[in-house]
Amino acid sequence: GKKEPKIKSNSYIEHLPIPDEIIAENIYAKQVYEDGNFKNVKLMDEIYRLDYLKNVDRNNILPQTVLVAAAMHDGKQLFSYLKDEMIKNREVKYYFKFHPKVKDVREKVIKLNKDNVISANQHLTHYLSFVSKVIVTQSSVGYEAYLLGIPVRVVSLPNKINDSPLLDMVSESNNKSITVDFI
Repeated sequence: GKKEPKIKSNSYIEHLPIPDEIIAENIYAKQVYEDGNFKNVKLMDEIYRLDYLKNVDRNNILPQTVLVAAAMHDGKQLFSYLKDEMIKNREVKYYFKFHPKVKDVREKVIKLNKDNVISANQHLTHYLSFVSKVIVTQSSVGYEAYLLGIPVRVVSLPNKINDSPLLDMVSESNNKSITVDFI
């Protein structure tokens, strides 16, 4: 950054450049940067990646429908954790949405062969328009569902770092629309 002392070395092991300004999406991300001693952290006026939420119409919510949104590296573990619940609660429809880069867990949903467990292949806006609940680990879909007013259940898996801002939000505000399973 402009205000950094001049260091002759170009080694990023010895010296890591500090940005002049950091722009965070929300107060929780801002706090993470500030806790790391970053200075001049500002909040974004608008989060452009969330513009798609403006197209989500929540006027036809279907009871007993759940969107399960898996993050990139925990789909198998989340599916295993929810498997018995999904089999037991036959009256609830679970739409399992995988991270776009993950393929192997999709086969597990198909092999389960239950009418109430569906591999969600349509765009996220389709499911966010009608589901009555969302289950995530650390997928950004949880935060986006929260912004839409959809109750969110966060599953905090063992041996996985969960950096979801929803964990901060539920602990700070005692928010009833966010629940957490610590397993």
